[in-house]
Amino acid sequence: MNNSINEAVRIDYVNGFSLSQIRDKYGLTVKQTHRIIWKRKYKTIVQGQRESKKIRCAMCAKEFAKTNEQHLYCSEKCRLKNERKQTRSTRKARERGAEVIDKGITLEALAIRDEQTCYLCGQGVDWQDKHTENGVIICGNYYPSMDHVMPLAKGGVHSWDNIKLSHRICNSVKSDK
Repeated sequence: MNNSINEAVRIDYVNGFSLSQIRDKYGLTVKQTHRIIWKRKYKTIVQGQRESKKIRCAMCAKEFAKTNEQHLYCSEKCRLKNERKQTRSTRKARERGAEVIDKGITLEALAIRDEQTCYLCGQGVDWQDKHTENGVIICGNYYPSMDHVMPLAKGGVHSWDNIKLSHRICNSVKSDK
């Protein structure tokens, strides 16, 4: 079998052509098609490229191909960097006297508790104020956010007593005041 045909078949497969379309296009048998696509050295490359989605790394925001639902980071280095960051913030909070850091706080639960109202301006939050660009969710100004009443940077803790619901823009304007 010609190497250029093999490569063309692999490219078509990665680009989403079905096996039957490829067989018809190149006049191959089922066995020949499978042998070309599933050759040992190409199996992981072809499967990874076909099934992956492009997302941004949760740490460095670099775009990468996500091949597993659990992957949030582009590399092991970014995953470890984020893990160290979380450990450091937990340690600093404990040093400031925080007995418990509540990791169970969610935006949805906070919205229910605060009756969907921004505590800074008194208006309701808008859960629909968002859109997606290139697989990244971009929140608008009136989308809800968590505001730490006593900012973490000034010794506040991440607990139910110190968190209130606010618009994203109100929270940004308030900053660390």
